[in-house]
Amino acid sequence: MMRILAVLLFTLCSIKLFADSKAPASAKIDPVSLLGEVARNYARAKTYRIEATQERIASNSRFYQWEKEDLTAIQGTKNRFRFEIKTGMTGGSWLQVSDGRTEWFYAQRWHRYIERPASPDGPSAMVHMVGFGGELRQAKLMVQQLEHLASAQNFNRMLPNQTIDLDGQSYVCYVVHFSRRETDRAHKVPYNYERTLWIEKQNKVIRKVVETSGAYIPGSPTYGHPIYNTRTTTIYPVVELNVNNPVSEFVFAPPVNAKKVSTLDPPYYSAQVPSMRPARLLNMPAPAVVFVARNGQRTPLAAYKGKPILLDFWATWCGPCMESMPRLARLNQRLTGNEITIISIDEDADAKAAEEFFARHKYGWQEFHDEHGAIQKAFEGNAIPLTVLIDRNGKIVFYGRGWEGPDLRTAIAKLGPQYTAFGSK
Repeated sequence: MMRILAVLLFTLCSIKLFADSKAPASAKIDPVSLLGEVARNYARAKTYRIEATQERIASNSRFYQWEKEDLTAIQGTKNRFRFEIKTGMTGGSWLQVSDGRTEWFYAQRWHRYIERPASPDGPSAMVHMVGFGGELRQAKLMVQQLEHLASAQNFNRMLPNQTIDLDGQSYVCYVVHFSRRETDRAHKVPYNYERTLWIEKQNKVIRKVVETSGAYIPGSPTYGHPIYNTRTTTIYPVVELNVNNPVSEFVFAPPVNAKKVSTLDPPYYSAQVPSMRPARLLNMPAPAVVFVARNGQRTPLAAYKGKPILLDFWATWCGPCMESMPRLARLNQRLTGNEITIISIDEDADAKAAEEFFARHKYGWQEFHDEHGAIQKAFEGNAIPLTVLIDRNGKIVFYGRGWEGPDLRTAIAKLGPQYTAFGSK
C-alpha cells in the first residue's frame, strides 16, 4: 500500500513540475492592456530613431518571390527629419530629409533630387505615388503604423516569452498572437491569416512582427490558379523614442552625378491623378449633415454657421491620413484664437479606434464617427483623406486631398484679413 502511495505521489509531483515548465511565462498578462501601453509609447514619441528590415516571401508549388526592404525613420526637433527606404523592387534608395530650413527628396534610381524650402506643416507628401510616394511612405509612417498595429483589439492569445537576438543584441519579449479565418472575396476561397508580435519586455516597444496569409496572385484568372502563401517578417533592431538625434543626421549632400529637378513625377502621370471632383462642390452651399457624438448628442452643421469650418475626413487604417494628421495638429495650433473650427470625421468601421487614437495623441479639436459613411457621401467623397473648408456663410471654398498643405493655407488666407498670415510659409 505504501509503495502505491509513493508511486502516486511521485506521479503527481512529476505532472506538476511538467505543467510548471510548460506554463506560458506571460499567462497572466492581458494582451489588450499590454498593447495599449505599447501604442501610447509610440503616440507620445516626439523624437525618435527607428530602423527596420522587412522580408516577404510569396510562394506556392509553382511560384516563389522574395523581397527585402530596409527602412529608416528619424524625427528630430525644429522640423528636422530623415526618412529612407532601400528596396530591390524598383531599385536603389528613396530619401526625404530636412534640416529645418530646406527639404530634399532624392531618388537614387534616377540620380535626381528635389530641393525646396521646408514646410512649417512638417514633412511634405508626394502627391503622386508612382514608385516613389507609396514606398517612401512606409518609412515615413513607421511610428504611426506601429502604433496602429499595437492598438488593434484582435490579438487574442499570449504565447510564452521569448528571447530574440537582433544585430547582436538580445531582447526578452512578450509574444502576442492573433489568427482568423478569411475568405478571398474574388475567388471565394478560405485561408488563414496570422500575426505575431514580439514586444520588448523592458521598454514596451515592438521588436519583431511576423504575418502569414494566403491569397490569389493579383490579376490571375478566377480558375486554375492555386492560392499562394505569404510570410512577412519585420524586425526592428533600432527603436529609440524621445531621443536627441544629432543634427548631422539631417544633412543632405547631393551625390556628384545627381541632377536637381523640379519634380520626380513621370511626365505621363499628371493626367492619371484621380479627380476629387472639386468643380461641382466649390462655391456651393455645404450639405445639411448632422454630427453624432459618442454620447448620442446630435449637432447639425448649420449650428457652426457664422465661423469658418475645416472638415477632415480620415481613418486610422489610412496611411495618407496618418501622414496628414501631424500637419493638421500644427495647423490647429496656428488657428487657435482665430475662430476656425476643425472637425475630424472618421471612416473607421469601429468608432472606438478613432476615439482611442485621439485620446492617445491628446488632439484638442472635435472628432465624430461617420456611421455608414453618410457624411462622406453627402460631400461626394470618393477617397480619403479629404479636406473641406467652409466659409462663415456656409459655402465650400476648398475641396481637396488632405496632403495639399500649400493650397489649403492659401484658401484659409482668403477667408478674411485676419487669416492673411496663413498664406505664407
